[in-house]
Amino acid sequence: MFHKRLWFGLPVIILAAGATLAVANSAGPALGRTGAPKLGTASSERTCNDAGCHNGHPVNDGNGTVELVGVPDRYTPGAAYPITVRLASTSTQLNGFRRWGFELTAARLSDGEGAGTFSSPTLTTVIGNEFFYHLRPYATHNTSTLQIGAASPVEWTVTWNAPATDQGDVGFYVAGNAANGNGSNAGDFIYTGGDTTRSPVSPAAPATWGGLKAKDYRR
Repeated sequence: MFHKRLWFGLPVIILAAGATLAVANSAGPALGRTGAPKLGTASSERTCNDAGCHNGHPVNDGNGTVELVGVPDRYTPGAAYPITVRLASTSTQLNGFRRWGFELTAARLSDGEGAGTFSSPTLTTVIGNEFFYHLRPYATHNTSTLQIGAASPVEWTVTWNAPATDQGDVGFYVAGNAANGNGSNAGDFIYTGGDTTRSPVSPAAPATWGGLKAKDYRR
C-alpha cells in the first residue's frame, strides 16, 4: 500500500524546526543515516535521532518497527529485486499531521563497500561520494513520497539491482522515521532494521568422461 514515486539519496540534512527546516526534512535525510553497523573498515552509520534532527526518544523506542520485504535469500548477479520498506508505529497515531520517511542502503558484509544499485521506473539513483560511506547506494523519501497523515503501516517500494558479479553476502540497512509533525525536532520516533541476502550458489562443475574415469569407485 501507499506505493509512490521515489527519489534517491538527496543529501539534505533532516531538520524539523520552522517552515524552512520542515521543507528540508520533507526533501529527505542526509546520506549515511541508516544505523548500519561497522563493516570492515567502514564506520557505523548514525540515524536521524540526533540533537537538532529527530530526537526525544531512543532509537527503536515506542510501539513501532521498520522491516524489509522482498530481500532474496540468495541473489543472482545482475537480477532486479523489488524491495518494500514497511514502517509501522502507533506512537504517533493521535497526531493528525504525522509524517513518515525512510532511508535504505546496501553494503557488502565483507568490507562495507556498496553493493548493487537502487532504482525506480522514472527516477535516478544517487551514490555517496568517494569519502562518504564507501560509495554505497541510498534510497530515501522526498517531498513527493513523504507520507503525511497516513495510517500505520506505510510502505515504499524500490528496485535493488544486484551487482553484475558475485560480491559475497550483502546486508540491507534501513531507518524509518515516524514523526509527529508538530514542527519541532522533539517527539519523533526513529526505527532501524535490516536483512541479508547471501552470495549466489556456485554452479557445479560439469562432469567429464575423463574426470569420471579418474575416480576410484572400488571403495
